[in-house]
Amino acid sequence: DFIDVCEFEMYSCVELFTFRIKNTFLYIKSLRGDMLQIRFIFNCPNDKLELAKDFIENTLSADRTMMDNFLQIKTHIESRLSCKENILINKDGTSFSQPYELSLRNRLGMLQKAEIIKKLNRHESSYEIRIDSAHEHYRIVFFVNDDICSFVFTFGFTKYNFDSSSDTTDCCAFYTDLISKDFISGDSDKWFSEERGEINA
Repeated sequence: DFIDVCEFEMYSCVELFTFRIKNTFLYIKSLRGDMLQIRFIFNCPNDKLELAKDFIENTLSADRTMMDNFLQIKTHIESRLSCKENILINKDGTSFSQPYELSLRNRLGMLQKAEIIKKLNRHESSYEIRIDSAHEHYRIVFFVNDDICSFVFTFGFTKYNFDSSSDTTDCCAFYTDLISKDFISGDSDKWFSEERGEINA
């Protein structure tokens, strides 16, 4: 179902995003007229990881500056990026290139250029959204899939300076790559069901 524009006035920025997450799908009309869909997995394959939807609701939404930056990045993704052959590309069909940067406001309200999306090179399908403050580094891992025309957000976590144990990038990306293979093979339903998904390595 499409979210009617008239309903937008009923929600604050954070409340609206929470509303959308709880409805599972985000159907957005892009600047070029294409329909983009952001989906979140609801089934976690590893108890040590946090699902992206929970990370956004529990961590990012508690920090107004970081949440505002995430929403700006989300809007940018919806309007500027797409996928082809399960690879992230620009909406105009050109290749996604790095560093992929956008100007975001820091906690002092000053605009700073930041790398907002990165392809995780040691992993086949995984990308990360990057939101940084002075000491905390917020990450949301995702992949893209042609068959369902979606950006699929999988896991989220916070890296802290001088704490290497807080960096779960490789673990999140390992599972994200395996989940992506399930989507490519047409076995995506289990990641949106109540039952725990089984990973086929």
